[in-house]
Amino acid sequence: MFGIIISAILLLSPNFNSAKLRKLSTLIAAVSLAFLAYFSAIIIYQNISVSLFSYYLAPMLTLAFSVDRLSAFFILVIALVSFGVTIYSAEYVEHYKSVKKKNALLSLMFGYIASMILIISSINMFSFLFFWEIMAVSSFILVMFDYEKKETRKAGLFYFIMTQLSTVFLLVAFLIIYHASNSLDIKQITSISPTLAGTAFAFLFLGFGTKAGVIPFHKWLPYAHPASPSNISALMSGIMIKVAIYGLMRFVIFVLPSSLWYGVAIFAFGVISALLGVIYALKEHDIKRLL
Repeated sequence: MFGIIISAILLLSPNFNSAKLRKLSTLIAAVSLAFLAYFSAIIIYQNISVSLFSYYLAPMLTLAFSVDRLSAFFILVIALVSFGVTIYSAEYVEHYKSVKKKNALLSLMFGYIASMILIISSINMFSFLFFWEIMAVSSFILVMFDYEKKETRKAGLFYFIMTQLSTVFLLVAFLIIYHASNSLDIKQITSISPTLAGTAFAFLFLGFGTKAGVIPFHKWLPYAHPASPSNISALMSGIMIKVAIYGLMRFVIFVLPSSLWYGVAIFAFGVISALLGVIYALKEHDIKRLL
């Protein structure tokens, strides 16, 4: 994990201006991702929970991280996909003429990957939302990376609106959960009334569903993917959408009280999204839009 962050910081240095140094940064990140995949696999195999660290910012505002079997599975997926994308990016970024753009794309990409890993390992709602917004902002900048093109600027604006709506929905849901439980700790929330839980679920579904591209919140997908650089498009379709799925699973299964209609709603929207998604994909000829 620290290797990814170190790589992102190194690429911001003006002295990091050669292809060899960029490849060194991708190597550091790739090795870090390989260790992260190994670490996640051990947690999944041994079915354990590992507390990582916490950082106190202010009263009730703490960045705290822990990994259990569910989060380890999603971190494993992120690490494996990101490993492949990192190797690919070592050569892909070289087609840009500007050294600053080459370094910026890699640095932003590593920051983007790190934010998704930190979302998955967050154990309180403040930490979760903090890194969720970092993921949203970094992905917006990456979608807008080739901003010279008119269609890219249009896609970026559309994506920014949708991703900020997602954050607002999650903020409302988290405030409802905090009001009902008086706790920001995801693992310690136990008592929520059915009425407030139902309202929280609705906002959680809107927030995570928008980011996951669930129909009818999917309209940003065919705009953002073609506008993004190819390596970023792979990360968005390969893992960012899964981060939203993780969030929905984490809160519905472990935070909210059990309710049949939660499962029915998710199942119904999932079936509709799968069927219409296949129909939309069949008529597409652009590979990125098809994804």
